[in-house]
Amino acid sequence: MKKFFYITILLILVSCATGTWEKRSGNTSNLKYDSGYCQSLANSRYPIYICRNPLMCAPDETNKAISSITQNTATFDNCMYTKGYFYRKN
Repeated sequence: MKKFFYITILLILVSCATGTWEKRSGNTSNLKYDSGYCQSLANSRYPIYICRNPLMCAPDETNKAISSITQNTATFDNCMYTKGYFYRKN
């Protein structure tokens, strides 16, 4: 049981790690514009599903919510990569 607890704590801490989008050239003057464009593209293609109950998802909604978040994030990341950015964890 202790191993499960420590693994859970480790996963929570790793998921809280933040990073930044950077270009190899170092020119990030258009970062806000590109980030906004990619976020709007991701939201238009894969809107994030919001559960009927704001406090918790019903069993039939859990998969929809996780899937929509995953697809939205993947679309955003792919857009940023195609614009020449890479993600650097801090």
